[in-house]
Amino acid sequence: MTLACLLPACAAPTWQPPAPRWERDSLTVCAPAAWLPALTAARAWDGYGPELQPTPDCDGADVAIAEGPLTGAEDSIAQTTHAWAGLEIVSASVTLDEATDFGEVNEFGPARLYDRQSVLVHEIGHVLGLGHVSDPNACMYERMWPGRITGRDLAQADRDAAGELYP
Repeated sequence: MTLACLLPACAAPTWQPPAPRWERDSLTVCAPAAWLPALTAARAWDGYGPELQPTPDCDGADVAIAEGPLTGAEDSIAQTTHAWAGLEIVSASVTLDEATDFGEVNEFGPARLYDRQSVLVHEIGHVLGLGHVSDPNACMYERMWPGRITGRDLAQADRDAAGELYP
């Protein structure tokens, strides 16, 4: 079974317990096109769920992060899909829309770009099995907009949701 989250307005459900989750202590992650932002985004989730380990072997990775065309809703900028067996997530992939202007945004601009790191922190939350939270300052908030950088760090709502899934 697979499920997709499409930003800027995700349609992925907020899971009700029991939610699908990884049952392993570590996962391999391959992200050749966006490696540094992906690695930084993965570190935001340290201590919540499996440890995310970088690998150059995309064919054997548990999680693949790439840029490419999206399948799904128009106006989306990213998509996360899972495969699972029962309630165990067995693989995941994140696709950043190749037609979207991503960049490294800071408080001084450029506000027209989607911040790659914020988008990846959100999508890695979905990789871990998290749904959305209602706090607009949280990285797992259901919407994303150009120039938004508050999603780079976990808010209390993100930590609470992750703690429920991975106690």
